[in-house]
Amino acid sequence: MKVFGERLLSFRRPKVNTSSNKSIGKFFFPGKLELCKNIQESDKDTGVASFKDNSVAIISNGSFIPSLGKLSPTALLPLLEAKAVLYKKLSGIDAVPLVIKAEDPMEFAKTISNISPSFSAIDIDFVSKEFRKDLMDFLKTDLEIPCVISQEICRTTVMISGILTAVNALDLEIGTVKVALIRNSKPSLLNELLLGTGFLKKNIKTITWKKIEKFYSLPEPEEEESTPKSKEKSPIKGYNILICLDQEEGMIPPALIDDLSTNSILFSTAFPEAGFYPRNVHEQGVFVAATLMDKYPNRIGDEIFFPGFMRTVIDLGIKEVSTELLIEAAKAITEYMPDKRDRFSIFPEAGDKGFIEHLSVSLAKRAKMAGIIEVTSDHSMKQLIKKIKRNLRG
Repeated sequence: MKVFGERLLSFRRPKVNTSSNKSIGKFFFPGKLELCKNIQESDKDTGVASFKDNSVAIISNGSFIPSLGKLSPTALLPLLEAKAVLYKKLSGIDAVPLVIKAEDPMEFAKTISNISPSFSAIDIDFVSKEFRKDLMDFLKTDLEIPCVISQEICRTTVMISGILTAVNALDLEIGTVKVALIRNSKPSLLNELLLGTGFLKKNIKTITWKKIEKFYSLPEPEEEESTPKSKEKSPIKGYNILICLDQEEGMIPPALIDDLSTNSILFSTAFPEAGFYPRNVHEQGVFVAATLMDKYPNRIGDEIFFPGFMRTVIDLGIKEVSTELLIEAAKAITEYMPDKRDRFSIFPEAGDKGFIEHLSVSLAKRAKMAGIIEVTSDHSMKQLIKKIKRNLRG
């Protein structure tokens, strides 16, 4: 656990004006030799005396990009560079896009491990599912800095925040809400966050797309209707929330939507098509519909989450991103300007710096209350908040 006291919080990263030729000699050889010697003797000073304390490596091998599939590492660079720009603009973090030419998870992980001393955190993005499990199992034991897989952590936390906002808007008792997950993969982080935010295990059902196909006649994209293939009870009859994952193609059967409760909540991660038309499902009684599509309301966007979240992770010195931290992050998102939210805007607006600061500061406070970090005094907590706000400005 990271413990914050007066001495640690007193450090500030040194900055040097490089506008003149004279100043250049001051921050390179031999002026830095003494600093290097000090770091060698006390490695804990590395961050505040170098680039490391404010840096994130954005790493990928291009093994999976939504709607494009696999790309060569260099073809992926524009995406990673764009993400690096967002990091700097929205949270003041110096992010470095790096592509690794490796198809073996262990080779990929070893490369990350070797470069990790240069950074405060690792952000892995656009990697295939086959990579993830073996990759993270290795990195958890081999890295001394936090490492996140954006595709999973960012999107899932944003989804949970949107679900909580919708549940609050409907004034539902979370312990009675029934959640159906349609997916082909095994239960994972999404299930953990649902349970951690108050949903009951007995009210969470996982169904495969194969079972849905057996019960409903899945229509072609241009078809308007589908009918159940049997008179058996629908597997999602009366459920309040439907989350569709791993959908490869086609439209969600309208009859399936009809089987949900009145004023239901529908989330889909299908891409490049959403799997349904929001206007149609609203007419069927869906209260909130969220997709990955920017042409529809309620886009589930990673970009509202990772800048502020990683700012806090770095400034708190957190070594491992836990489920508990993500739960607190999701709750912090729902707290932001609730009076500005409605069924068509359950997420904060991307690029809202006021929200980024809210998420960073609120998450720090929540981490302290949850015992994720230990802060020795109220004054230390105030200094920590000042540090986060200062670093957000860059």
